[in-house]
Order: sequence, then C-alpha cells, then structure tokens
Amino acid sequence: MPYDMLASRSPLPGGEGLGEGERAAGAVPEGFDDAGLAELFITGRVTRGDGDGVSVRKSGDHKCGRCWRLLPEVPEDGGLCHRCEDAVAQLDAVP
Repeated sequence: MPYDMLASRSPLPGGEGLGEGERAAGAVPEGFDDAGLAELFITGRVTRGDGDGVSVRKSGDHKCGRCWRLLPEVPEDGGLCHRCEDAVAQLDAVP
C-alpha cells in the first residue's frame, strides 16, 4: 500500500495526479496488527492509543544497518533488526 499511495501522487501519463500529499486520502484494511501497520506506514513502530486522534513522535530507537528502520530490538545504530538478522543468515547459508 505505501507504494500505491506514493504512485498515486505521481503525475499520470495524461499529466494528472494527486500532487501534494495533503491531497491524498488512504484507507487501511482491517486485520493489521501493530507490526503490520508499521510495515504499511514504512515506520519503525506503531502503537494504538485510547483516543480518536493520531500522534507522531520522533523515535528513540536505533537504526538497522540493513533496512534502515528504527526498531527497539536494534542494539545500536548499524546493528541488525531480527528480520534482517534472519535474512542475512539465510543468505549466508546459501552455498
């Protein structure tokens, strides 16, 4: 979905497109857990609050050296998140 949202903002062959991000409106399918929403929004983490509003804050987590997401399991900037550790291990296992 992030790609679709971004692609819809680009000019179409006829010169049409949404243009600015403020002109875009998105819908989130039901069934996403917090980790799935983080992937969808291309962000490190999503948590659900009690109210109706949305809040955004700067992450205090470290940046994965492979996927560049800021995640709580990354021990220091440049370290790997669990997903990237698994991917690198699979690549290393290929003869």
